[in-house]
Amino acid sequence: MSLHLKSLWLLCCMMIAIYTKQADAKEPVVVYEGAPTPVDAKDLIPHLKKDDGYGEKYTFNAEFSGTDRFYFSYQITNLGAGEFKMTAKGSLKLGDRTFNWKTDELEYGDQEWKSSKNELNIEVKGTRLSGTIDALKFEVKQDDFQIELLFEPIVKAWKPRNGKVIVGNQKKVNSYIVLPLTKATGSFKKGDEVVLLNGKGYGTHSWGQLGVHEQFAWTTQFRGVNEEKDETVYFRELKTNGDFEAKHLFYLLVTQKDQVVAQCFDGSQINLTKEYTDAKHENQYRVKENFVLTCQDPFNGKSIELSFQAGAMDSRKNPLSKYNWMMRKAAELVSKPMEYVYKKASYEVKVAGQTIKGSNGMYEVNYLNAE
Repeated sequence: MSLHLKSLWLLCCMMIAIYTKQADAKEPVVVYEGAPTPVDAKDLIPHLKKDDGYGEKYTFNAEFSGTDRFYFSYQITNLGAGEFKMTAKGSLKLGDRTFNWKTDELEYGDQEWKSSKNELNIEVKGTRLSGTIDALKFEVKQDDFQIELLFEPIVKAWKPRNGKVIVGNQKKVNSYIVLPLTKATGSFKKGDEVVLLNGKGYGTHSWGQLGVHEQFAWTTQFRGVNEEKDETVYFRELKTNGDFEAKHLFYLLVTQKDQVVAQCFDGSQINLTKEYTDAKHENQYRVKENFVLTCQDPFNGKSIELSFQAGAMDSRKNPLSKYNWMMRKAAELVSKPMEYVYKKASYEVKVAGQTIKGSNGMYEVNYLNAE
């Protein structure tokens, strides 16, 4: 789930007047059921649910030669006044130049951006995301530059089993999709200058009907991509809390070339060898930094071993810190968030005689509340 936490905190401030103590009776949580389900076009179209806590996030990256990089993000949310507010942002780094585009936080209402009900076609402030799961097209047209980029899958888009977490008696849905690895080709234009872009891309798409702070004590996500070998490792954890039964949600995905090598959904067998405790925070949040995970692929029976080392922490920050005192205090009635980011995590996966490893992983841990 990759909903943009900073914006959610701000909007929570606007909504929350009184903190209501969580009920003792815990509502059920159903996690990733059934056989693997293919991702199709309707999974990518905005779902636009009217629930107050609805949110949807599209995040894509691409790596080109050297240090050249592309980032593209859309966020849609209902929190706060009105429905279906949009934030769009992104960047393209070419050598020592960086070209950025960004709306203000949740600047655009549903009358100021466009989407189709029948196909993926989203437009806002000179940006457009369109196409199919087999050919995603990104277009950025700003005052002084243009970008066109096409993502074509090396590995098919993937979701954990049916991709859904069903939360509570009202059966609210959270859905998660991973685009593990794609070709990324296109061009950048600025005046008479044309730069051809050729590299590898990846991305995630998530949506849900409840605010993140309502459901989870913490979340983690990891992405390790080796573009040269066409290998990827992804894992994600979420811990439910509050009104919902405490469950540890987990998935691990490993791909090589155009194949899914391994997947599992049981994160219970973790041998923790190093843990960071945030002594400065009142909740003393804990972050798993070094561990070995063992699990089994439920579809082919293969044993999987993931050895993980987070490395040095790159940032520790409170997503509420940029807001004024009143906004922070209002938000802290329902959530006391902290974000921990590691940009050079090392990983090694052993499965069926194969070893897939790297040292460029992105590891993010977001605490929302104490468990």
